[in-house]
Amino acid sequence: MFIIVLFYALFPLVLWSKKWMKLRPAQDKQKRKKVPYRSSTPELLKKYSDIDLIVVGGNVAGLVTAALLSKLGIKVLVLERGSKPGGQFRPEERSGVNFARRVIEVDNVEDVADILDVVSPGIWWKKRTVEQRRVYETDNKKLKMQQNSNQTRLNMRTTFIDEDAQEHLWNHVLKFRNSNKCAHEALKLYHMPQSLRESLQELFCSNFVEYQKISLLGLFADCGITKNNKLREIFENDMEKSSSVVLNSLSKDESQYPREGAVKLINELCHTIRTNNSHILTDAVVTKIRPRDNTIEVNGVELNAQKIVSAVSLHQTFGLVGFKAPQMRLKLGKVYAFISLSDDADITESHRIVIKDNKRYECIYQTDNKKRVTVARTMTERVTDPKKVQELSNQLLEISGVNADHVKWVHIDWKENEHLEHHPSKMLRANKPWTQFSNLYITGGDMMHTDSFEDAVRAGYITANAVCNYGTPIDVLFGLELIKNYS
Repeated sequence: MFIIVLFYALFPLVLWSKKWMKLRPAQDKQKRKKVPYRSSTPELLKKYSDIDLIVVGGNVAGLVTAALLSKLGIKVLVLERGSKPGGQFRPEERSGVNFARRVIEVDNVEDVADILDVVSPGIWWKKRTVEQRRVYETDNKKLKMQQNSNQTRLNMRTTFIDEDAQEHLWNHVLKFRNSNKCAHEALKLYHMPQSLRESLQELFCSNFVEYQKISLLGLFADCGITKNNKLREIFENDMEKSSSVVLNSLSKDESQYPREGAVKLINELCHTIRTNNSHILTDAVVTKIRPRDNTIEVNGVELNAQKIVSAVSLHQTFGLVGFKAPQMRLKLGKVYAFISLSDDADITESHRIVIKDNKRYECIYQTDNKKRVTVARTMTERVTDPKKVQELSNQLLEISGVNADHVKWVHIDWKENEHLEHHPSKMLRANKPWTQFSNLYITGGDMMHTDSFEDAVRAGYITANAVCNYGTPIDVLFGLELIKNYS
């Protein structure tokens, strides 16, 4: 026992002595450019021979990692295979109109705001109004997530029967709210053996861990919410997920979202990278990662760097490194209907979840600049037959609930998904950002086992800490987190 305690006491000192940062003297910042990224060409790629670190994937987690490290004087190159960085949170542009594919809604904004304020100080967030909160709908029932959880509870009581079952459910909501979630999430951020992290989470956040482990099906069974209850029908597609997902939605008293939208936030991350003498290249398709040689192959060109961060999915990372991926349960792909509306269309800014014929549809209504709607649902395979595409278009248009007379055009798009399905038992863990190679790291939603915006930011922060060897217990003890190094 004494040897184990001694190991945990000396382990942080060993890590703390191996900081990797400020590889060269800080250089003068460059001026902001209108577009902070460039399309890659073989000739352009060959110019980046003095890069310290390469980030494969320009999603939010990859951009946060690159932005934090570039501010330390580390020269970073971000390679994004798409035409614009930002990943799933970047709006999809169709015929000059930007459509949101994801809603950014953050509950505990303090953690991510602290990180993003380092990137570009400013007021990032504003509260989400009642009209913009999520609404769940079935054929004849609605559940509105109000700004105040007591209002949500009242709305549920007046809409659904089985008051005893609801009382049990709200007792769980109250218990979940007091379950020390913040401490659980904070423990994910620091270097420590996984067994020690789980022991501390079980000790200080036992109620939260319990709700993470219980599926929604198990929670509803405990509350006596049966199949005949319409509330069960609303959440039918979430039954295998962790109960904490729904409890978190019900327990909200307020939430925030980016003050000037996702595009502004993503662009600020890109500008931070660019002005700190680092670079972002789009249309850069990485085909191989060779960590033993410190090289990657992108668009047929080999690039060298001291360290490499993979921000793409774990499944893709295995393939790029040349390893056979283990058995993984991947998410289904999604089909999107991007619907452009005339200015006289009667819609309000909102987010609806529609359950129909045991299928779950997500509708995002936007009214800034131009009125438009995004409708999405999961599908097992891409639809290519023109007749079936038209049928699908009509179906998604009907789900949106908009008047057909106000529709200008509809674009149907399919997005493949190679990210992990997030099982309740896996949500407790944050995967380690390290790999078996000392110079290869990972980041992104698969690391945190969620696909929320705030966890994408946290994943980027965790990986940036790992690259620099910050975040050890001794750093935490003396307040030496990576984020404190900028002050």
